[in-house]
Amino acid sequence: MEEEKKSIEKYQAMINLLSIEAQLLSNIFTTFLIAHSIFLGCLMGHVFSSDFIGFCKWDAKVFAFCWLGLFLSICWFLAYLRGATYYSFWTLNSRSSAPTEWNLYEKEDKLRQGEEIFSTKLRFRALTIKRITIMLIISFALIYIMGIILCGFWFSNCG
Repeated sequence: MEEEKKSIEKYQAMINLLSIEAQLLSNIFTTFLIAHSIFLGCLMGHVFSSDFIGFCKWDAKVFAFCWLGLFLSICWFLAYLRGATYYSFWTLNSRSSAPTEWNLYEKEDKLRQGEEIFSTKLRFRALTIKRITIMLIISFALIYIMGIILCGFWFSNCG
C-alpha cells in the first residue's frame, strides 16, 4: 500500500514536470511567433513604403532587417529543439514511472507497433506538431534569406 502511494506520487510529480515543460514549449513558440510576425510586419512596411529602393538593389535597411530576422529564426529553432527534447525526456520519464497496473500506455504501444487503434483509416504520420513547427520556422528563415539575396550589397554596382 505504501509502495503504491509512493509510485502514484512519483507519477504525479513526473506529470507535473511534463506539464511545465509543455507550457514552456508553448511559451517559446508563442513568443517567437509574435516577435517574428511583428518583425516581418515592420519589414513589409518598409518594403511597401516610398523609402524602399527596390529589389535587386542595395538596400541597407532591408539587408539588416533580414539578417536580424534570420538570426532570430535560428534562435527560435534552437530554443524549440531544446524544449522539444526536454519534453520528450519528461514524457519518457513519466511513462516509466506510471504504475504498471494502470495500463495507461497500452494503446500507444499498439500505435507504435503499427496497429490500428482508431476507426478511421486516415493517418498523417508525416505531419506531426514538431514537424509543422519546424516547417513554420524554416519558412520564416527562407523569407529572410530571400530578402538577403534580393537586397544584398552585391547589387550595389548594378545599373
